[in-house]
This record gives sequence, structure tokens and C-alpha cells, in this order.
Amino acid sequence: MKEIWKKKKIFVITIALMVGIIGTAATFAIITATAGTVTNTFQAAKVATEIEEEFEGGIKAGSTVKKNPSVKNTGISDAFVRARITISPEQTEVTLLNGTWNGTAFTEKGKAADSIATESTLYDPDGDGTGWYQGTDGWFYYNSPVAPGQNTDNLFDAVKIGNVTKNFDITVYQEAVFAGSYEAGDKVGLPVLKGFFAEVTK
Repeated sequence: MKEIWKKKKIFVITIALMVGIIGTAATFAIITATAGTVTNTFQAAKVATEIEEEFEGGIKAGSTVKKNPSVKNTGISDAFVRARITISPEQTEVTLLNGTWNGTAFTEKGKAADSIATESTLYDPDGDGTGWYQGTDGWFYYNSPVAPGQNTDNLFDAVKIGNVTKNFDITVYQEAVFAGSYEAGDKVGLPVLKGFFAEVTK
């Protein structure tokens, strides 16, 4: 009887040990499965832009010079863009034109670029619904976010020089802000555009 009891004891202990080992293994497997980590990398919006243009022609009275600035998005996020043009001295007789170039021949399209865009009239040189508004604050606002690697439409295409006898400068400034939830191709009204820039210039 003692012999049988000993065997039973050994058997019970062996089973208990096996259950303990299996239980530990199962628990370890569950812990291993649930204790893993997941890393999500969030990249901050990066806005970077630069002015690109072709500039050709002799600077002389009565000539039309090729100068066609646009703004390129060199960052990683869609961006709203605005630009300002200054002419110094202010009295300089020059006109900023929109049109097309064929070699050195320029075909003018209607009104001057700096007078066709207004608070309510979009200067849309391509006719695709994207272009520039001219705010009463002196800035031109591009009405659609610019995607990374892409350019705005030209702000103007040429400079017509009047009866100029002294040196002068035409300077184009540009600024850009992250477009938030708006994406390239969206058409945005001027009040919204102004609001984006107002937020970052507070």
C-alpha cells in the first residue's frame, strides 16, 4: 500500500509540476505577446519655399523684359503662399505684365498683372481656377495650397519699362505657412488665406 501511495505521490507531483510548467509557459507567452511596444513617428510640418524665375533682356527705356517669378514649395508639407512686389524708387515708370513668351517675342494678355488681381478678382493666368488675389494689405495671395516640389503660377511674366533714366529695383518678397487640413487643389477664399497668415504674424 505504501508502495502504491508513493507511486501516486510521485505521479501527482509530476503532474503538478507539468501543469506548473505549462502554466508558466502560457503566462510567459501572454506576457511576451502583450508587452511589446509600438513606436509611431510623427513628423512635424515643415514649410520651406523659394522664388524661382527667368530673367532675360536688356534694361533700357521702352523695352519689355522677361521676369516671371513663381514660388516653389521646397518643404515637405502643403503650404499657402503670399507675395509682395516693391519697385524702388516708387516713381519708376514700369508695368508688370501677364502674357506668353515665344523666344524673345512677348504676347501681352489683357490688363497688367498688378491691376487685374483684386480682393474679389482672381488673377488666373492658366484658367484652371488657381491663381492670385491682391489684398488691400499689399500682398498677393495664392488661392490654393502648393504641394511639395510644385510651384505657384507666375506672379507676372514680364516687365515693361517706360521712360526710365535711372537704375531701379523690382523686389519680390514671399512668405508661406502650413496649409493645415487644406490640400493641394483646394480652392480657398481670400479671408481664409489672410486668417492663416494673421495667425503666424501675431
